[in-house]
Amino acid sequence: DAMLSPLLVKLTHPFPDAQQAALPFELAALEAILTSVLDSYVQSLDRIAKRTEQNIAALKATVNPTVISELYQLKRELDEIIDMVKALEGALDDIQQDDPTMARMYLTALEDPDAQSRLDRGEYRTEEVEGLLDAFA
Repeated sequence: DAMLSPLLVKLTHPFPDAQQAALPFELAALEAILTSVLDSYVQSLDRIAKRTEQNIAALKATVNPTVISELYQLKRELDEIIDMVKALEGALDDIQQDDPTMARMYLTALEDPDAQSRLDRGEYRTEEVEGLLDAFA
């Protein structure tokens, strides 16, 4: 699958630099997933742009109902991508408004009884998650 192959590479080698190595694995995995999703959107947009340019060039030669139909289809594909990006942005924004959810994203830390008791008291560690989500929102 076009999306899973790059994701697997990112997950097998999640720490290309020292800054990322400081991230817990679960956050590195989340970053890899978000990067793969955005890469997929960019590839789709590039494909749509190329096909649009070809169709516009064809329209300059002659008005053709097939080309106009293709442009309409490309517009629908573009609208779908825009809707998906907006939905992802909304989901990331919703998560950023919920400190308990962000704190629970530190899965490995939840194994520590002290970390769990801090969560129970409402003490949340969310800086790394917020920074990561900010980069994608």
